[in-house]
Amino acid sequence: MGAIPIVKGVAIRATKVDRCGKPLEGPANRIVTDGFIRANFDPNMKAREELEQTNAAGKVCFSDSTPPERKWYNTELQLCGVDPDLYSMFVGYEKVLDYDDKAIGFRDNADVIADYGVALEIWTGGRSDDDCDEPTDSIFSITGSGVTHGYILAGVTEWQAGALTVEAAVGNFSLTGITMPMLHWGRGPYNVAAIDSSLTPGRLLAPTSKKEHLTFFRTPVPPPEPTNGACALAVQSIFTGGPSLAYFGAQAADVAPAQPICDPTVYTVVVSGTGNYKLKVGAEPTANIAHTALPAAVKTAIEALPNVVPGQVEVTGTAGNLTVKLDPSLPALTSDSTGLTGGTAAVTPV
Repeated sequence: MGAIPIVKGVAIRATKVDRCGKPLEGPANRIVTDGFIRANFDPNMKAREELEQTNAAGKVCFSDSTPPERKWYNTELQLCGVDPDLYSMFVGYEKVLDYDDKAIGFRDNADVIADYGVALEIWTGGRSDDDCDEPTDSIFSITGSGVTHGYILAGVTEWQAGALTVEAAVGNFSLTGITMPMLHWGRGPYNVAAIDSSLTPGRLLAPTSKKEHLTFFRTPVPPPEPTNGACALAVQSIFTGGPSLAYFGAQAADVAPAQPICDPTVYTVVVSGTGNYKLKVGAEPTANIAHTALPAAVKTAIEALPNVVPGQVEVTGTAGNLTVKLDPSLPALTSDSTGLTGGTAAVTPV
């Protein structure tokens, strides 16, 4: 078994959780950043305690000791290119907003927030000895590219801001806190581990426990892309129960549903007339879409495009009157109405 790669930090995903580690659904409760310099977890230990009793003659009649025990990890993050949304999530600072309600700064306060925490997921880089399978006659059927990452999961609370120094040198921000167990994180709301021999990305294979403060393993699942500020976190609204869709329990989902698109590009699609139309993402056209198609069918058609991956599209509304949300990294949405009789498919950016 090769070593876990921990050569360099690649990305951090931060998720707001309660003191038991349960992810908190909300409009600005997750963020991904590569703007960090260093993450450090330093164990805080309860020292070994010597137990000794002497008798009336001064001789030792009993001797034992309690074992040392890890209480928590003192956690430090050194940040560069600090996002105000990240600072607000970690330490509870009020955000300073611009004319367009975008976070451009923060205002400090004297309180240390202890009634919630932040789940940190850190992807690390580096090669491992067994990233590449031994070649066989079926070498072309082997799944995976040989790229793996280290994955660290820790819940941290009581975040505090470090010193802010302004001088003729590069200035950085630092945050410190202490880890906590995350029993209610369970298998998590994201896909972070391979769950089968095809390397299908899925949730943690085993749920978190009430004792562990750190989870660390190798994964072929790549880190998420950095977000533009904080994004909405969906939990109970997407883990809606039923066969293999629950968050906890015997029917817990192996693969997490997609999270809401962060800062999407929004379009309305109004279809008139009868027949078929096509939507295009950039230069890529979908297959024919019936004018009576419901949102689920339209989403499936867009996700089938070669330049789109699942999770980058959301479609709501009714047949002929749709709202389409695309990941901001995708090209613009347009339409082709040549298959419609007596109408058009009008795409309008919102």
